[in-house]
Amino acid sequence: GNIVVLVHSNEDSEDEENELVGNSLCHHSDLILWVEGLATGFCKDVHGQIKIIRRVSLELTAEQDHIQIYQYKIQEKNVTFFARGLSAAVL
Repeated sequence: GNIVVLVHSNEDSEDEENELVGNSLCHHSDLILWVEGLATGFCKDVHGQIKIIRRVSLELTAEQDHIQIYQYKIQEKNVTFFARGLSAAVL
């Protein structure tokens, strides 16, 4: 079976229980979609980035997780995804 969970997090928050739940869910997940705003602030052509982490193994092995990072822009009726550095603002 599959379980889909949404966890909100804030770096400024001092909610240790929320952080423990988020870390535990990430530790036991095969696929993690980590969505966040831009660290550099506002940009009209890029609203944030999504990190897709595919866990190779839940065991402690030397194999690295497969990580893909895309940026996104939220439009009126859809969302556009593109590779980092390939937004309309850069091109």
